[in-house]
Amino acid sequence: MKIIRVLITSALILSLIFCVFSCGRTYGKLIETKSDGDFSFDLYGKDGTVLKIKVKKSGNKVCELSCNGKDFKSIDLNFDGYNDIMLSSAEKGPGYYQCFIYQPNTEKFTRNLKFDNMLDPILDPETKTISCDIKTRTLILKYPEEAYKEVRGSAVWSWKNGILTQVSEEGIEYFTDSKIYCVYTSSEIDGEFTRNDAGDLWFWSYDELVSAGYTWEN
Repeated sequence: MKIIRVLITSALILSLIFCVFSCGRTYGKLIETKSDGDFSFDLYGKDGTVLKIKVKKSGNKVCELSCNGKDFKSIDLNFDGYNDIMLSSAEKGPGYYQCFIYQPNTEKFTRNLKFDNMLDPILDPETKTISCDIKTRTLILKYPEEAYKEVRGSAVWSWKNGILTQVSEEGIEYFTDSKIYCVYTSSEIDGEFTRNDAGDLWFWSYDELVSAGYTWEN
């Protein structure tokens, strides 16, 4: 029995050591601590990249957030008077962000994944909207040759009952296989985000697109 106890104790100690080592390896070291009112944010990471945020209020731990970003900002993203968390995304590159919204009821922060796909978001406190650029490239055909649909444009988002909702979008689609451009618009109608297919404008060359007053560069 004594041998069994020793083995169990040794196993627990090894597990604890492994856990501590793994956590340190995963999240790195404390980079710096930021403060905002009663809140403080311990930023852990490696090589300047924040991988974990330990949130405290008045010295007491509130929550821990997993992330992968840089340039920590405390900013009101949903126009409710409370500051949220915004990080430049280290995963998607320049212009993209990882955002965590403050929940007054629980005093915790939760990640809003809709921000992940917003390129260069701009906050407008007067209209309480967020506008962003759109720039995507999607594979639509692999054989016999790869073909893509590229989209460039802009979108507007608004907070409705605490939910970030897209209210409009306008852009240009380019199909690499046919070299055709399509100018489109989408908007929210009766609570549904809908594309105005009847209003699509098709152009069979870049020159036609430019002649009509549109530009592909953004």
